Amino acid sequence: MEEAASPMKEQPCSPSSKGSPKTLTTSSARGKARIAAGGEASGAAAPPAMSASFIFATTRTSASMMMTTFTSTGYPARSAVLCSSWTIWSTWTLAYQLETPTNCFPEFLCSLKSLRYLNLSGISFQGELPPQLGNLSSLQYLDILDTNFGCCRMYSKDLSWLRQLSSLRYLGIPSVNLSTVVDWVRLVNMIPSLRVLVLPHCSLASAEQSLLHLNFTKLEELDLSSNSFHHLVASSWFWGVKSLKYLRLSANHLYGKFPDGLGNMTSLEVLDFSYNSNKELTAPNLASLCNLEVLDLGGNSLHGDIHVVMEKLPRCAWNNLQYLGLSDNHMTGNLPNWIGNLTSLGSLDLSSNRLSGHVSSEIGALSNLTDLDLSNNSFNGVITEKHFEGLLPENMEAMPWGILWLNSNELRGPIPPLPADLDILDISMNSFSGPLPSNFGSRDIETLIMFSNNITGSFPTSMCQLQSLVDLDLSNNALEGEIPQCFQANTMKYLLLSNNSLSGEFPMFIQNCTELVILDLARNVFSGSLPTWVGDLANLEFILLSHNMYSGNIPSSITRLKRLQLLDLASNNLSGAIPQYLANLTSMTLKGLAPSSDPVNIDPFEHGIYDLPLASQFGEIMPVNIKGQELKYGHGIRMMVSVDLSCNRFTGRIPEDVSSLDALINLNLSMNELSGDVPGKIGAMQSLESLDLTSNKLSGEIPSSLSNLTYLIYLNLSYNRLSGRIPSGHQLDTLNVD
Repeated sequence: MEEAASPMKEQPCSPSSKGSPKTLTTSSARGKARIAAGGEASGAAAPPAMSASFIFATTRTSASMMMTTFTSTGYPARSAVLCSSWTIWSTWTLAYQLETPTNCFPEFLCSLKSLRYLNLSGISFQGELPPQLGNLSSLQYLDILDTNFGCCRMYSKDLSWLRQLSSLRYLGIPSVNLSTVVDWVRLVNMIPSLRVLVLPHCSLASAEQSLLHLNFTKLEELDLSSNSFHHLVASSWFWGVKSLKYLRLSANHLYGKFPDGLGNMTSLEVLDFSYNSNKELTAPNLASLCNLEVLDLGGNSLHGDIHVVMEKLPRCAWNNLQYLGLSDNHMTGNLPNWIGNLTSLGSLDLSSNRLSGHVSSEIGALSNLTDLDLSNNSFNGVITEKHFEGLLPENMEAMPWGILWLNSNELRGPIPPLPADLDILDISMNSFSGPLPSNFGSRDIETLIMFSNNITGSFPTSMCQLQSLVDLDLSNNALEGEIPQCFQANTMKYLLLSNNSLSGEFPMFIQNCTELVILDLARNVFSGSLPTWVGDLANLEFILLSHNMYSGNIPSSITRLKRLQLLDLASNNLSGAIPQYLANLTSMTLKGLAPSSDPVNIDPFEHGIYDLPLASQFGEIMPVNIKGQELKYGHGIRMMVSVDLSCNRFTGRIPEDVSSLDALINLNLSMNELSGDVPGKIGAMQSLESLDLTSNKLSGEIPSSLSNLTYLIYLNLSYNRLSGRIPSGHQLDTLNVD
């Protein structure tokens, strides 16, 4: 169906080049746009005389849009006003910036019949792709990347204008809605010069069209990923295009087996068929694809022994294959010993299958391997420095790995020597034992995930060399002792050390971790008081310090943490009054609670390399004492808004402004020495699901406003000095009140 979008009659093209030698790159708040046409430009040569071929350099003004052309003398001459909100200044350079506050598409470009190169990628135009583009009969390169989504997407109902672009070599209109264009294959087949066709995210309904004659004799690259294909993969039209080098079909719903024609596409270098959820897929016969460099069949239901699957790889391409992706399938068995023959392999992803056994030491022959993901399988074995029988080769230290994922297996033994250039390491949820390495290999490692193993001993001083750490998770191990004072990881955003036996006072190095988002030191034996400077860590969203031996007051500065979403100080020796001004915790209010700038459920790309998805890091190891029991949260922790101060020695009244925290889901103040009334406006906490005030010295009547808590599932007011009637109505009538 056509998405609601009003046609924009006045505007369609605007440019931005991808590195053509005839363009210069400039930046713009709206994006980059470049047009190159006619003549050559080199060095500091004088501006060439222009006739029908135009070269534009534009910037937005608040006045009008002017077109200026060079006269034969080389001086600019002003031309007619073409469109409001635009001014074009002529220049002999081959680049320009383009900004359009109205998102209008400058249709005047469609009159430039000598234009050869038009790149509009990254500009947020709206409305219909103008059929007047067919006037650009000299065009060789057309790239229009729509950055809008939903109702604002660009669209086209008719691509018949493509027939007029007989010289076109590159056609890219990704994300433009083509859902109603049923004859798109026939139309692009009428462009025999076409070499590249890029149509991902275009809502194309089918690739089943039959062609009596293929004109695609020069087509080398085809990208149809993320469309709406729901048909047999073998019925698609492109299997007869033997000139293809790059074929991308990911994130569709193509099903069934590959056709025999795949074996005839001997020029293929890249085949991406990932995430089609093809339950009938079997390993294709690729024996003739000797040029294959990238193969991604992940995210399907590829089943059977991995030996059978990998034996279908073309032996003639063993020295060419650089990426092999078979993740998220149903393969079984263990890795073949001959995997070391894939000598050019730089990235190997076999995660989330049913693989087992020892990992062949032949993997050590992959001297170009930088990314290895074997996570979420059942690999096992013992790792020793002598023979690395269960996992890694003896020359591992010399390998240039940047990313190593071995999490969620059954690996055991000591942690082996680590690669020198490692950026990300995840060996979590295994049975590694012994101390942390005395040498972490790379001082620039950013992500170090080792939770849920049997790691013992203390923090080695080698940790002090890791100055670039962003994510450190050593939770659920048997570490003990104090964190060395030399440890200074000021770049830290995620620090998770829970469920160990670490001791000492609140770690001082945290004071300099101004980017810290998650701090989890729960279930250790830390002692001393909480520092006042904790309120200076403005990015903190999660503080988990429960089950330690902290004493003293909660510093009032903690109420300055406007992004704080979860505060767990339960089971310590804290005392004094609960801080006032809780209303300052605006992320615990419906008005202030906003999507995190660093969401837990997203795989960020912020550090120059692919970060470990934080969601997988939590698994089910983050407990929250809620609804009278300890529940473990994984991905859902992002939605939890909670304050737990239970099992301490807090005195005084419950602050009245706690009722302003209307996004709070869990409030647990049980097992303290709190006195006075229950706040009368507590019914304003409209998101509250669990309220536990048991075992205090509270007195007075139970506020009738409790009946306003329509989401309340658990209420415990027992072992206090409350009097009067229990309120009734709404959700309260469904509860078993303790």
